[in-house]
Amino acid sequence: MGLSFRELRSLRPWQAGVIVAVLLGAAGGAYGAYELTRRGSGTDLEGSEQLIPVQRGDLVDDVSISGSLIFPERETLSFGAAGTVADVLVEEGQQVGEGQALARLDPATIASLEEAVARARVDLEQARDALVEAQEPYTALALAQQEADVANARLSLQDAQDTLTALLAPSDQAVAQAGAAVTGARLSLQDAQDALAALEELSDVTAAQAEAAVTSAKLSLQDAEDGLAALLAPSDQAVAQSRSAVSSARLSLQDAQDALAALLAPSDQAVAQAEAAVTGARLTVQQAQEALEAVANAPGDDELANAQSLLDSANTTHANAERDLKLAENEWNEKLKVARELLDAATESYQDVFKKWLGIDLGEKDRDLDPETLLAVWGADLTSIFSVRTGGFENLREDADTPWNDLVVGAWLYLYPGTILPTCKGTAVASQTLCVKEEIDGAWDARQDAKVDLDTVQTQAAKALSNVESAIAKAQDSLAGAEENLAEVEAGADPLEIENRKKELALVEAALQKVEDDLAALIDGPDPFEVEAQRKQVALLETSLAESEDALADLTDGPDPLEIENREKAIAVAQAALQMSEDDLADLLADPAPLEVESKEKELALAETALQQTEDDLAELLAGPDPLEVEARRNEVALAQAAL
Repeated sequence: MGLSFRELRSLRPWQAGVIVAVLLGAAGGAYGAYELTRRGSGTDLEGSEQLIPVQRGDLVDDVSISGSLIFPERETLSFGAAGTVADVLVEEGQQVGEGQALARLDPATIASLEEAVARARVDLEQARDALVEAQEPYTALALAQQEADVANARLSLQDAQDTLTALLAPSDQAVAQAGAAVTGARLSLQDAQDALAALEELSDVTAAQAEAAVTSAKLSLQDAEDGLAALLAPSDQAVAQSRSAVSSARLSLQDAQDALAALLAPSDQAVAQAEAAVTGARLTVQQAQEALEAVANAPGDDELANAQSLLDSANTTHANAERDLKLAENEWNEKLKVARELLDAATESYQDVFKKWLGIDLGEKDRDLDPETLLAVWGADLTSIFSVRTGGFENLREDADTPWNDLVVGAWLYLYPGTILPTCKGTAVASQTLCVKEEIDGAWDARQDAKVDLDTVQTQAAKALSNVESAIAKAQDSLAGAEENLAEVEAGADPLEIENRKKELALVEAALQKVEDDLAALIDGPDPFEVEAQRKQVALLETSLAESEDALADLTDGPDPLEIENREKAIAVAQAALQMSEDDLADLLADPAPLEVESKEKELALAETALQQTEDDLAELLAGPDPLEVEARRNEVALAQAAL
């Protein structure tokens, strides 16, 4: 705490003396400590010396160092490109020098890199061509293309005007198309109704398709098993195919080598082909000039007569196609009727044979099952059923606890004068001997044959009618084209068509210039970049030939364990697919799922909505155009005029 001047004046003499003495003592002590410190640190020490206080005990000096070791020289080996190392040219621990080759890439990688270099050179050449084109952009071809764009804009304007005209006054064709859309919607509605009805009752075609899927799955499983067997023991055919692949690779290599030789020294045939291309291009130019002259000139009587003749021929062809459609429909409907009647008769015979021998009435689902399945479901053994029972005919009852009728079976056993055999496969049948199983199987085979015949007739009918309908569509297109051609001939030369012909002439003249340049380049010699690319192709084919030879060696040396494992997995997958197909067939033979019925009902509702929409569209078309749409079409015409 300090003292102010007023307080110092108020001190007594002895108090001031004490304060002065204390201050002098403090100053002297501070000076002595300073001198002692200065004298103690005045000794100069070397960098490796240190002051150690003298004391009793061992002298210990620890030195701790932290850091990391580094190699004085270190080199990293890199190729600068991805690939496979084929050969290492040095040994481990060997001393190498600057520029010495250490390793070599495989031929495939080297060929790929060389191909990339060739492509880069081609890109460089294309860039140079692009630079030349940019410096001189207005070539004859570019000008012709720009003129073609103007012609296209005029055509777009014409299309917009035609659309506006068609909107203001709908053509009979547009009304007919709307009516056809309504008819199509009605057919779709009928199809949806038929699909919903067919879902409730399984059709023979659907069941046959499901059975075909099971058969296909069995064949796939057999193919997978055969593939595994062929892998374990390669057939002579497989070895021959592999050798054929090697031969094909050699031929491809030879072709590439021949192409390279032909590129280095063009044959007379190549030059002749180039000259023929030039001649063809010149002929095309001449034809374009003639077409331009023909369009520019007014049509004559011969041209009008020719156009009318084409229209008459198109009308005749269209009428003949419609007549052929009616005849084909009548013919195939009759064939389908006969095939369905034969299937119904065969189904009835199949039902009658069970009624005849076992007294069983087959239901609609049972008649689609083969005899083996039915007998297994009923637990029926024909050998046991058609054996003489103890007690005679009078002890048999009609209401026995079996699917079959014992009275019917007993009537055959005790009343038929001949012999009843449950099965007589491989056994000679004597006179008055009946075979139960063979008769049932014969009825089933006859029904299956009738089903196949019906499916065949349906497929043939669909193809035939489709061909006739295609012929009608083509005849309609030809008729429309003939009508349009006659209208154009009667109208005279169209300025837009003349403009298009001029643009076509400019394009073919540019194409002629191109083939003439190609011929000149062929005569002057091959392009170095193309030669380089062909050489890379030869190298790649040499690598492919080596791979084919390796594959042949692998085939003759024995199968790969991994490939055997893959084949076994393929068999497991085929087995699962077979099980899935069998499950699908079982599901198909069962009652339809509620969700599927609901889906078909929704499809029916959508078809009804689509029919209503098409009917509304037809009514709107007949009522006249919408003013807003007319305004929009007029705006499109204005935009097309602005674009032109």
